[in-house]
Amino acid sequence: MRDHFYAVIESMPARSSLKSNSVLVPCNIVSQMSRPAKAKIKFGLKEKAVNLIPDQNSKKVRLPKELAKDLNIFDGMDVCVKYKNDTLILGPLVGILINDSAFQRLCKGKAGNKRMRLMSAAHRSHIFAYFFTADNIIWSDRTVRGTFYKHDTDSWEVVQLPLPDILYDRGGGFSRAGSIKALELRKQLNNFKGLRKVNAQHYFSKWDLYCRLSKYEDIKKYLPDTMLYENVSTLKAMLNKHDMVYLKSCTGSNGREIIRVKKLYDSSYEYDYYKNSVIKIKTDSLRKIADAARKLMHGRKFIVQQGIESLSYNGNKVDLRALIQKSYEGEWLVTSLPVRIASGGCPVTSTKSGSSVYKFEEAFLDVLKFNYKQVEDIRKDIYELLSAVADAIQKEYGSFGEMGIDILIDNDLKLWFIESNSKPAKDTVLKSGTEEEIMKAYQRPFEYAKYLSGFYDSINMENKYE
Repeated sequence: MRDHFYAVIESMPARSSLKSNSVLVPCNIVSQMSRPAKAKIKFGLKEKAVNLIPDQNSKKVRLPKELAKDLNIFDGMDVCVKYKNDTLILGPLVGILINDSAFQRLCKGKAGNKRMRLMSAAHRSHIFAYFFTADNIIWSDRTVRGTFYKHDTDSWEVVQLPLPDILYDRGGGFSRAGSIKALELRKQLNNFKGLRKVNAQHYFSKWDLYCRLSKYEDIKKYLPDTMLYENVSTLKAMLNKHDMVYLKSCTGSNGREIIRVKKLYDSSYEYDYYKNSVIKIKTDSLRKIADAARKLMHGRKFIVQQGIESLSYNGNKVDLRALIQKSYEGEWLVTSLPVRIASGGCPVTSTKSGSSVYKFEEAFLDVLKFNYKQVEDIRKDIYELLSAVADAIQKEYGSFGEMGIDILIDNDLKLWFIESNSKPAKDTVLKSGTEEEIMKAYQRPFEYAKYLSGFYDSINMENKYE
């Protein structure tokens, strides 16, 4: 059932007859109210005591200019509106955390495709969303210096806004100092009652995630053997058990900070990694490999993980990057299931390393030459694994609105869970998805934001990607 409406906000000049603490509200929003009533108006984490006046003559929410200024509301905002518990709620207000350099580019109008898609998705959902950084918050009055795209003028504006109802953490690629600030910001925001997050965790440590998921019997069988690297003995022990292992930074992403190590028949080793191109080296020394790993990982902790002989195409590794997202009803949906094929013998399949990306059916039917029944059986098994992993992760870390999950399929068609990403970049969706799939990928986090903040509209919501 529908319990909220869409409205445009209009601020009234001081010379108007509207009193300083009064708000005119369309009658359909406050249908149970027949005369003016004392209430509150809330936008983000700011709220004010007001008199609400039912208005039969307008579809706009109208309020005095000074009140609008106090609430950091401005003319022309197109938002969801609901009246509940004597409070007129505008929103949800979504704050998107990004790094400093990305914010500065936005302020100069240099948005890029992904951030423009985010703004368009918020606009279609009647949600006001803005970008901000860890340096942008004025804690004393709960406001943020944020930037947003103004559709009617085709421009980016920097404005003062309240702290958001919903935090959509897209913060990554920080400098070392920026990472410290972002971590402190996340801790402080946790203390604000009423602020919710699209994702409970802003990143997963590969080792911590492995340890937690290993507790679940229905998932453990899908996990490659993994150890936290302590010294060369760790690497030696794993290579005594497995002919191939991967060394991975606990917090790395985009195929960076990953080394593949193979045992050779002459008791030597071959290791390779991607750094602008594939670098392949043969050595007799495990210590040399360990030193190379420490250097590539910049001294960070890393894991040693069993290497899986995955499906391949022309000798190149094949894997899947599933994008799962919550709906406006809080239920998991598989938005996209692209298949990645590595390029030129590369040990990783990240799109940053030049891998090819295909739709699921295209990859398995046309490229890998599986039959239709095999493809449907594999898809069913993948969906069951995704559901189990998502449920376990939420039990361990809290609620999530979206995740990227990497899956390998070996030559016996057994599935392996490799890792999960709490800030999926959606590169694979952009490369392989239809326009409708791409729009869903960007819009579903905002529809989930409505669910988190108590806004709900079941009317044709899944057909709003147009």
